[in-house]
Amino acid sequence: MIRPSIQPDELLAGYWPRVARWNGFELTSNPTNSKQQFLAQKSAHIYGATNIRRLAGIAGMSVQELVRQHSMLPFSSSFLSTEKKTQAWSDRNFDDAGFASIAIKSNSGDPAFLCTHCIEEDVNTHGFSFWRRKHQLPGAYWCMTHECTLRLQPGPAHVSMLRSPDFHFYSGSTTSPLCGTGIVLSSEIRRVIKIQTRLLSLSKPLARERIHYLVRRKAAEPRFRQITYDRRKLLSELVQKKFGKKWVELAYPKAFNEPFSYRWRTIDQPLHYNNGIAPIGYSIVFAALWESADEAFRLMNAADVPAPKSWDLRLNNPDKRALKNFPIHSRPRH
Repeated sequence: MIRPSIQPDELLAGYWPRVARWNGFELTSNPTNSKQQFLAQKSAHIYGATNIRRLAGIAGMSVQELVRQHSMLPFSSSFLSTEKKTQAWSDRNFDDAGFASIAIKSNSGDPAFLCTHCIEEDVNTHGFSFWRRKHQLPGAYWCMTHECTLRLQPGPAHVSMLRSPDFHFYSGSTTSPLCGTGIVLSSEIRRVIKIQTRLLSLSKPLARERIHYLVRRKAAEPRFRQITYDRRKLLSELVQKKFGKKWVELAYPKAFNEPFSYRWRTIDQPLHYNNGIAPIGYSIVFAALWESADEAFRLMNAADVPAPKSWDLRLNNPDKRALKNFPIHSRPRH
């Protein structure tokens, strides 16, 4: 059996089809059936019962290393609650049923993205191209290595990744995800992409309660007081002001939804609840509040940041009362 080396940052969803193609296996349009048939024929007797363990054996890595370095799970699980995070990283989730959530993007219905310059370099260097994790981050419509716009391959990512990136590009089926939008790469968007890229390299989970504490403490600084009249919507107003509504709605469609009877928007939740939002939402919030992506990620991942006294930040956050009473004190004759 031919066992090609897995490349740095190569996405697991694109690695196993490459192994199958190199071994002469004919892939069908059904990724699940193709994967199971190929691995059952070629490696079931060698590497174990589940597909993720067989692929780890082919790549010469442990299951944990393979998932951490070549899947989107470190990013998608970075802000989960402790219980859900433990469940996501448990061995029980590394079976065939949990393979899809590990191997591909957080939303399997999303399209796949590729960089034409990376394809050219890969073909010239290795003789083949591969799918990169950093190109599949939500809202990251640019390759930060080559400062160019990524190309989009229509259709679900797990189906597109059955073929190599160069196959789709040379077939002329890719499109520009930003065509006609007028969106350009700004310094604020760069910060978001840089924070998300750092989240892909996490070796330990983040404490969501501590993250909310940092956001609330930063949002209470005097320089943010004039952003909006309604302090309950401070984050959404700040994000809209810094990033523009078009890119945010494209990267995080739920950001400006108002699920709480118009009291605040989804992206404002870290100011009010311990309920989490999507990782792209936290990345946008930190990029809006902090001017440096390195400083924002350092605080996210720091062990010396003071923790709240209790799990329930709504009761113990020292800035909560100020945020709640701001609309009252700011009215005339009060």
